[in-house]
Amino acid sequence: MGHELTLNCMRHSPDGRHIVTVFDDDTVRIWHAGTGSVVGDPLTAHTFRVHAVTYSPDGRRVISRSEDNIIRIWDAETIAAVGESPRGHTDSVWTCHLLS
Repeated sequence: MGHELTLNCMRHSPDGRHIVTVFDDDTVRIWHAGTGSVVGDPLTAHTFRVHAVTYSPDGRRVISRSEDNIIRIWDAETIAAVGESPRGHTDSVWTCHLLS
């Protein structure tokens, strides 16, 4: 039920209830921190290795960065993509930080 390859990044939600993980299997997964169970389906919009992930300061969004040159924004509750992904990067996106 979990990822199949190497762990690249994991972050706790600001309220500590969830953990988001990204692995070399191109997916993002959200987990219940207390039970270890997966929340919803994997987030699978990336087409290459996902390097990093972070929560927005309010915990409502998850932002993932990938070797497909795309930053994806997800709704942390509905596990759905939020709007169009920002485009324009011409190389892998390795990291980003959110300012509160």
